[in-house]
Amino acid sequence: MRTNKIKNIEIFIFAAAAAVFFMWFFKDALFKGQIFVERDLSRYYYPLRFFTVNCVKSGIFPLWNPYIFCGNPLFASLQSCVLYPLSFIYYIGDFTRAFNIFIVAHYFLAAFFTYIFLRQMRCSFFAAALSGFLFALSGYMTSVVNLLTTLSAVTWFPLAMLFYYKLIKSAAGNGNRFETCPHCFRYVVFLGVVFTIMFLGGEPSILYIVMGLFFCGAVYFTIEEFLEKKRFNFAYIGGMLLAAVVFLGLSAFQFLPFWEFLKTTSRNSPNFEMSTIWSLPVKDLPGMVLPFFHDIYKLFVSYWQRQSWLDNYYVGALAFIFFLTAIFFDKSKKTKAIFIFGLLGFVLSLGKDTALFEFLYRIVPGFKFMRYSVRFFFIPTFAISVLAGIGIDYYAGFIKSDPRLKKTAFFMLSAAFFASIAFLIVDARFDSCLDFIREIAVKVLFGLNMSKTYIEEAVKLPVFSEFISMDLINFRRALLLLAFFGTLFFLGSKNSARHKIFIIPALVFLAIIDVSSVNGGYSPVSDAKEFTSPSSNVGFLMKEAKSGLLFRICCSPQTARQHSYVPEPGFRKGLEASKDRLITDRMVEFGIYDVNMYGSVYNSRNVKFLNLIMGEKSENLEKLLALLNVKFVASSRQPELTGFKLVNQSQPANLYKAERFLERAFLVGNPIVIKDEYEILKRLSEGDFDPANDVILEDNENLGDRFILMPTPQHKPVPTDKAEITSYAPNKIIIEANVSGSPKFLVLSDTYYPGWKAIVDGKYQKIIRADYILRAVRLEPGAHTVDFIYSPGSFKAGLFITILTIFAMIVSFLLTYIVDIV
Repeated sequence: MRTNKIKNIEIFIFAAAAAVFFMWFFKDALFKGQIFVERDLSRYYYPLRFFTVNCVKSGIFPLWNPYIFCGNPLFASLQSCVLYPLSFIYYIGDFTRAFNIFIVAHYFLAAFFTYIFLRQMRCSFFAAALSGFLFALSGYMTSVVNLLTTLSAVTWFPLAMLFYYKLIKSAAGNGNRFETCPHCFRYVVFLGVVFTIMFLGGEPSILYIVMGLFFCGAVYFTIEEFLEKKRFNFAYIGGMLLAAVVFLGLSAFQFLPFWEFLKTTSRNSPNFEMSTIWSLPVKDLPGMVLPFFHDIYKLFVSYWQRQSWLDNYYVGALAFIFFLTAIFFDKSKKTKAIFIFGLLGFVLSLGKDTALFEFLYRIVPGFKFMRYSVRFFFIPTFAISVLAGIGIDYYAGFIKSDPRLKKTAFFMLSAAFFASIAFLIVDARFDSCLDFIREIAVKVLFGLNMSKTYIEEAVKLPVFSEFISMDLINFRRALLLLAFFGTLFFLGSKNSARHKIFIIPALVFLAIIDVSSVNGGYSPVSDAKEFTSPSSNVGFLMKEAKSGLLFRICCSPQTARQHSYVPEPGFRKGLEASKDRLITDRMVEFGIYDVNMYGSVYNSRNVKFLNLIMGEKSENLEKLLALLNVKFVASSRQPELTGFKLVNQSQPANLYKAERFLERAFLVGNPIVIKDEYEILKRLSEGDFDPANDVILEDNENLGDRFILMPTPQHKPVPTDKAEITSYAPNKIIIEANVSGSPKFLVLSDTYYPGWKAIVDGKYQKIIRADYILRAVRLEPGAHTVDFIYSPGSFKAGLFITILTIFAMIVSFLLTYIVDIV
């Protein structure tokens, strides 16, 4: 009883200390009116989640986003995290502040879950605290601050490890009857719930690899027990299978819509080159103990050729010493298991550089959908963090009795002495050392198989010297920390030293200072008011939108390229200029509709259609823009288009208005049936296609007797034809149409997608795919009310399965509770 009370107090102390620490660590974002804006945060996560929250506050479930890509699934895309548990934070107060709190909360939870995991493995308070802070502050975690879905999924990984560990322990003591082990069942359910939360966090590849490794572990423990005890214990494998079933049932409301969406995207046809892009380069590994050692490669290798997904690998030089202590001295089963687990994650991170990855890609179902294998580096990062905690526990328990560890302590004292000398030399002759290292770096570069001219230009850049200077500063800092750390490590071996009271806390403190000082302030922030205020072009468009007429915007291809290769010299200037260039997705928060989008998963048909425009592969550009309801184009130079006039000027890009464009909904009378996709795109790009009169269909079952297959003059819209959008909401659109003369097709220039239903005058009618990506319905002469409603069956079916699963879990818990009592 007393022990449990002490443990609870320690949990409270750690939680309070971690909360205070992370509030200090992220103080600029939390207390100084700043907002996280690095990379995908500003142009992807912020605007989409801003829109999601506004939908919910307006009483609309955010199934569909009409503002990007001519309409795109929002809930099904998964990365909007609509029902992810921690998304409740977004609804508390000001959204920009809540956006920051959401991010910071994950770092606190990552540390807390890791702490609890180590305590459950019977590690000491200081060991658990060290591992918790090391994992949460690691280079991997501080890098993915700009990849919220990865951060959301990986944060829960320590908790998944905890329940997996408890499941394995319970299964090992169960004999061979899984159904008679109530504790096993509880951990199975808890594990399935954590899997569900990780999935709702928006990064299925993280969950996929974790479940795969857990299952491999279950198979290993089954075989191990069979060889040792000559019995087959199904509880290991059965537990994992049941956890997977719980996950699939609980997540069905999200999983089924996501799977439906995936089938419409380019991810449905993966290739090995795309799957292996951004593997972990072996040459970057020194960055695990030498901060940002790999950064200089950015000058000599292009964005897509180098590994650009993960910016920072640093796990802590001092923590690495305790990691090695655990590996070489602690021979416990848990150390071995965690090391193997981390090693497997490390091999997977190497991606294309290992035969294992290609084998899994060819053999294992679903593995080919994985991209950016470096993302799996969180597994070795976690393993190193945990083993560092185990290492310091071994040090605390055996530093005075293990002769090998005493020798190591003497070695650490020697290292501390030489580190002190080296520090004094580098500190006193810093500029000379910098020049010396720079000369060596230049010689090495000229020895590589690269353009000599390019190298000559690159080494003249100030940033080249800045990278080397930063490496030397980090090296000097590491020398100073090693001098203190090595000395303390040695003092702990002396019989007179009270190492558990003084030395252990000091070593833990230094290790945390090491990793926090390197990885702190890594993610840039911007003034929140400046970030959310409209720029010149955005302000102009917002005023135009108040007229009530729906329209879309588009960037010229050259301007769109500047979204990635920003010409402005400073980060904040580039961030502000991007709004005037109408950067994709950012316009969502200002209520401006865009034909393009930025994301990780794209509707493949929309991509092909947009390539006709953005790739300038069509002689029909003006008509295609008109078809998509484009009224304004942003361009940093005069666009090579006819029928556009300058309406607003800004330094980053000017705004041009189309003199003629089609409204969001319109009537056409000339159907053209083309069944081949390639031929449709070809016809769209040809100059004789006129979207105001023609509509391309992919079958003729909805034509009726009064339609013919080629355009004729009598089917042109007459003055009395009318289509007016009276209500335009994310999940429902109402159009009043009047058709005179002959039947017409009502074309809505929104994305055709399963789940949308049309109700014409109170009766359901099939939606026709029109002009390759749009929606249309056939209307007879007369006045009509047409409702387009997004009500995906995949979501309804998934919700039903989820409710059944929850009911089954409640019943099962009651039964296991009764069994436990009996």
